[in-house]
Amino acid sequence: MNPSFPLRILCVDDEAIIREVLVKVYERAGHACVAAAGVDEALQHLRPGQPVFDVVHTDHRMPARTGLALVEELRAAAFAGKVVVYSSPLDASTRAAYAARRVDVFLEKPAPFAQLLEAVTGQPPR
Repeated sequence: MNPSFPLRILCVDDEAIIREVLVKVYERAGHACVAAAGVDEALQHLRPGQPVFDVVHTDHRMPARTGLALVEELRAAAFAGKVVVYSSPLDASTRAAYAARRVDVFLEKPAPFAQLLEAVTGQPPR
């Protein structure tokens, strides 16, 4: 992934304030960010014919379906981008389930935004 051009990021979190902050963090770093309040809304943005995302950033704990369900859908659809899980601490079996689904990055909240940006772009923030 070449972070020298703006990335298209889909940010999935059920908490509105977290979505708003993350969108601002990504946009201030020069990336395009679309927010979704849950898995079903995220999947609407990932349908064929929609713009392609370079990164899907998801929380784990959401009311209807978890981030793990989203990752399963992404892998079934052969999503080629990076998958980032940014969540409160998870038990070992849940982390193992994410690892088995080839999640690129797992960060525990409240990881600093600079660390999140570095994980997403592969480079430290400017």
